[in-house]
Amino acid sequence: MIHKDISKTICSKSLLPDCKPSGEMLALQSLVNAFADSIRASQNHMQGLSDEIESHKKHIARLKDELSAACRRQLSAPVVPPPTEVSIDYYYY
Repeated sequence: MIHKDISKTICSKSLLPDCKPSGEMLALQSLVNAFADSIRASQNHMQGLSDEIESHKKHIARLKDELSAACRRQLSAPVVPPPTEVSIDYYYY
């Protein structure tokens, strides 16, 4: 994960001991912060998509299980022959 405020790290006294805030340095800090924000947003979006994919996979697995169970029930159900047709003429003769 990217440091919360990477520009503070870049311009820290230990990294750049002679750093004096200038217009260029402030512009660089702003650019680095914008880049870090976009990386964080991208990571959050990718995590959301990953969670959504996982949810869809679980839903598909449940649907497959349900379909398999329905097929097993249908295959194991006793076969009832359809009613035979009786000719009406049979009753009048």
